[in-house]
Amino acid sequence: MEEEAPPMARGLITPMKSTSLLSALLASFRIIHGPAKALVLLLLAGFELHAGETIIVGQPRDPGDEATLRSFEDRSRRGVVARDYTALAQIWSERFVVNAPNNRIFSSRAEVFDFFRKSAADLYSSYKKIIECIAFDGDVAVVMGVEKVSPLDAPTVSQQRRYTNVWKFTSGAWLLIARQSSYLPSAAQSPSGPKAK
Repeated sequence: MEEEAPPMARGLITPMKSTSLLSALLASFRIIHGPAKALVLLLLAGFELHAGETIIVGQPRDPGDEATLRSFEDRSRRGVVARDYTALAQIWSERFVVNAPNNRIFSSRAEVFDFFRKSAADLYSSYKKIIECIAFDGDVAVVMGVEKVSPLDAPTVSQQRRYTNVWKFTSGAWLLIARQSSYLPSAAQSPSGPKAK
């Protein structure tokens, strides 16, 4: 049995200068599957990003998907600030799961809403998002970035956290199905996100 030629020999990966590594990773994402795809996402997460730059990975299922997801990310942010459960129910799946920065896991949208109703946690005087990456894979999209929040009871205190939101296109609409966020230590906070080492 003949051994398959390495990707570079097959023309799937081209030789590159170190400055074009990011471009090569993005191009390779379309042909990589399984665990290797996750590795590419991890490598992408290590690059320094500046406010306003967004990496788009993969191919959206529709040309308007990027704009829709950006809009839904903002609707979700505004819904959390206003505690607008009707608006959030339109874009959060009933089976929405959350790994929250308070070290709790919520296993449904109803559980998150219940926590919001009973708690003053996650009440903000200010809540901003910087989207750094949107990765598309069929009917799934992963949005990653930085959030900057100021608690309602301490509006002059600003905290940053890394976040990942997972969206799924189902029944003709994008719904948020999973979320993870973690506060950054004070020394690691910067307006443009964490720096690559």
